Amino acid sequence: MTASADNAMLGDEELVAFLDGELPLEERRRVNRALAESADARQRLERLRTGDRPFREAFDLLERQAPMDRLRPMLAEAERRAGASASPAAGGRAPMAAAAAILLALVGGFAGGILLQPEPGEVARTAPVEAPAERGWRQAVADYQSLFTTESLTPYQGGDSGIELASATVGLELKRLAQNTDELNFRRVQVLRFNGKPLIQFAFLSADGIPVSFCVIPSGNEPAPESFETRNDMGVVHWVEDGFGYMVIGGMPQERLFDVAHQLKMRLPA
Repeated sequence: MTASADNAMLGDEELVAFLDGELPLEERRRVNRALAESADARQRLERLRTGDRPFREAFDLLERQAPMDRLRPMLAEAERRAGASASPAAGGRAPMAAAAAILLALVGGFAGGILLQPEPGEVARTAPVEAPAERGWRQAVADYQSLFTTESLTPYQGGDSGIELASATVGLELKRLAQNTDELNFRRVQVLRFNGKPLIQFAFLSADGIPVSFCVIPSGNEPAPESFETRNDMGVVHWVEDGFGYMVIGGMPQERLFDVAHQLKMRLPA
């Protein structure tokens, strides 16, 4: 299927699932192809990302996901109880208004359940709750990282000017990240952007040719220790420290990726 065909079939519901990290890997790749070709698709994605989604569309999506087979009997019971308790003077509107209020509470509770579900690969937790943008940046990086091959990073694309720009953009001294080790060979640095925030990516090749990225973004989250998750069949080690979110991503086993993340973390300014 061509990217044009991909874009033609791309609906807002699918883009929302893409932003939330809920699409299977092949579907995410199809959406990525469409976004790469279509400016219209990218504009729609940005509109949805910033929350400018029509009210009716949002509730249509909720209605399609809601367990209506359970909600309808509950509504019928609510109508029966409301009708039995209403006074004759109240007329026919009171029972329906009461039932509607009950249904709204039921659907609202269901919606809350959707919003509080953990992302794939993450452990459920009650607090602190990350903002959608904070959750989404790791998936955006994973989507980008999945396009990398050994050949992508074989030509050296680094340079002092890029490292200086990256450091100045986020206000951190990042030059030491570009040092090569037995495990990692620095290939390039990029200054990207996610939800209006600068996103810095340092790209490396491991000794056995695996693309690995170290990324940093300003974060309003509480400090959090290193955690591991899987995105797009790649390992991710992420943490929050001193107002920044960090992640290391690559197709490596968990223990090895933790070692790589520790090496890179040691190069950050104290």
